[in-house]
Amino acid sequence: MKKTLIGLLAGFILALPALFFLLYVHTFEGEYFFATYRVMGLAFWLVSFVAGVIVSQQASFTTSRRRAILILFVSAVGAWLLALMVLGLLSLTPLCIGQDNGDGSNDLALCALQTILVAVFYSPPALFMLGLASGAAGLVVYSGRE
Repeated sequence: MKKTLIGLLAGFILALPALFFLLYVHTFEGEYFFATYRVMGLAFWLVSFVAGVIVSQQASFTTSRRRAILILFVSAVGAWLLALMVLGLLSLTPLCIGQDNGDGSNDLALCALQTILVAVFYSPPALFMLGLASGAAGLVVYSGRE
């Protein structure tokens, strides 16, 4: 029971950056790219939470606090990369291609460029927030081990 609660708490803490991303995405409501960003944010949140719950069980067996934090950070980075892949795949669908962006219709090149720019500009703050969240979740997991 205690491990389950610690795992849920670690999953919630690890999913906080994804919740901040979702809150940021909702400022774009009404834009043509809002649907793709919302799906990306939901995928990021879901994978971050599940990774936090599952990986925290593995991290609780480690003997080092740094190793527990590193295991959680690697899983959080994997969640971010998976969210970027979801965005890349959604950019190949009619959610991006053919949408009116104000000065014409999007084509494949513009949608691919948008995905690359999201990865370039949002990755540094995302990785910083994921580092803070995995540090907090790692401390929770390490202090709650038996």
